[in-house]
Amino acid sequence: MANLTETKKLDPITLYTNNNQDCVSEKENSSLTVDLSLEVWEEIFSYLTTNDVINFCEAFPETYFLLRDKNIIRNFDISGNYLFIEKSLLKYLNEHVSYTYIRHLNINKIYWVEVNVLRSVLQKLPNLEELLALNTKLSFKPKDIVLYKKLTTLAVSVHIADFMHNMDISYYKNNLYMLRRLCCHVPTRNKTVTSGLCTLFPELMALKEVWICDTDDMNTVAIKYDALVVHLQFLNKLVIKSRANIAFLDYKAFGLAKYFESRRFKSIVMKYERLPADQIIPLKNVSIFEPFESTLEKAWDLLRTYKSEMPYDDEAHRVIYMTKQITEVNFRELNFFHHKCFCTPEYINATLVFLRSKNSKRLKKLSTKTCILQRTPVPKGYSVERLERKYRIVEVIKNCPNLTTLELMQCSSCNVTILNAYPYITNWTKLERFTLEVPSYLDGKFLIEMFKTCKNLQFVRIISYNTNENLNRYICHALPHATALRDLHFENKHVHLKEVFSSLLKINSNNLRRIVLRCDYMVKECCHVKYIGVVLQEFIERNPQLLFLLVGLANKSRTDLQQLQEILNPFQKDRPAKFFRVKKNSELLNSKTVFMEVHKDLYTYDSEVSTIDMYTFK
Repeated sequence: MANLTETKKLDPITLYTNNNQDCVSEKENSSLTVDLSLEVWEEIFSYLTTNDVINFCEAFPETYFLLRDKNIIRNFDISGNYLFIEKSLLKYLNEHVSYTYIRHLNINKIYWVEVNVLRSVLQKLPNLEELLALNTKLSFKPKDIVLYKKLTTLAVSVHIADFMHNMDISYYKNNLYMLRRLCCHVPTRNKTVTSGLCTLFPELMALKEVWICDTDDMNTVAIKYDALVVHLQFLNKLVIKSRANIAFLDYKAFGLAKYFESRRFKSIVMKYERLPADQIIPLKNVSIFEPFESTLEKAWDLLRTYKSEMPYDDEAHRVIYMTKQITEVNFRELNFFHHKCFCTPEYINATLVFLRSKNSKRLKKLSTKTCILQRTPVPKGYSVERLERKYRIVEVIKNCPNLTTLELMQCSSCNVTILNAYPYITNWTKLERFTLEVPSYLDGKFLIEMFKTCKNLQFVRIISYNTNENLNRYICHALPHATALRDLHFENKHVHLKEVFSSLLKINSNNLRRIVLRCDYMVKECCHVKYIGVVLQEFIERNPQLLFLLVGLANKSRTDLQQLQEILNPFQKDRPAKFFRVKKNSELLNSKTVFMEVHKDLYTYDSEVSTIDMYTFK
């Protein structure tokens, strides 16, 4: 295993997990010894995803036999694999994969493949038991339903055209009787969809687990969750995520305990599980720890008095709900950015108790306000100058060194003394996703060092709602160092579009996939469409892997916008996976296309920390 590659002397795990969706660029200079036993190969690739295995085989074609091994491809997860933009999924399966062994297929976010191709793929999988096809062209149309006949698990998006008025309701029962677990994503909701769901669920009497992700924030007909629970007699688990304004639902009468509930921004999440009657308790009890024996329990009770939503994720919620203990819980996600009273001293101290406790040593995701950047309070008799460089965030970083996701939002109550604390963020060197709301008085200079030290940073969202020219300058200096960057969202009152694209051109990699740039006004020296267009065209040509580009402008005429759009059009023509648009800011959120739905996590902000992501449905 130590000498898998003759020229590079690297094992495949080290070589490929750092870039799990891009093939090795120097494969023509590498050779591979394949005289290892199948058991050794299986052990190696048990640590990798299907996408990693595919990329490995693409780099070393002599290892395609791995895709014919039952144990390696049994769980075939190609969610969002951009290889199949250029290659036919159906042809790839025929040529390289022993597809009859596939039992679990994950094609989430493969939105560009035509529905007839996906149907042909499903017809070739006789042993398929689980299908995850969220945000694809598969749905609940009659031609799709017949292909789900042997499935026990299904995740699919629901569309308006799926429910036909003249369709026999027994059609669902005759073809979906094996379903035990179902996830429905509802991107657009109206009377047809809601009545169709009400017709569908009573026919699926064997369902034990249901997820409904309702991402339509329009004020239309609501989904009748009560009717769903009444009809599904064997339901053991129910997960609801909605952007509609629905009340918290109580199903204790049906044996379903609500052990997780939260409102984060516009999303409402509720999670239920069937439990014995003696274990079902009201989640909104003022306290479940009596008497208090630790500072963490006291902090828990103080947060509870502010609001019923607690900061931790659903798994921690379940443990606390079932054991009535908090001291042994390991927090993986904490979200303190959902309460307007956050800046009170009591709330800040309770927050820090959570972040400094041993329970947070394995913390991976954190969403909070800039309040935690405040200086350590000055003891009586000490001068401010003596402690001006002691910040609370240092202790948090030491206690939670493995953070991969950070969302840091501005607190209007915090004063300018927090500025000196921002550079400490660069000590979270394992960050992969970073969201920052920048105050007008922060220049963003620390971003240069951050992009240098955080080598795994793939997702960056920088937002400034004020005019911040220094931020423009420093982000342009920082971007060339972001070699792992895949997704970028930059929003400012003024944006140097020409300079931003010029900076992106200096990135010494081809990892960029999605970009969103929004501004109200462009600075005068780069306002002319001609100058922007030249750099924009060069950028698109140099980054053929780019899938999604959204530029929102407020002060340009429709003629100017059209000129920029005409530059982009040839690069997306006949390429169904690509979506490049230049629009006025007011029109950005009006589109209901599948492109906008799949990429919504980038162009809109709704915290992903301590909530439910529908793609976690497995």
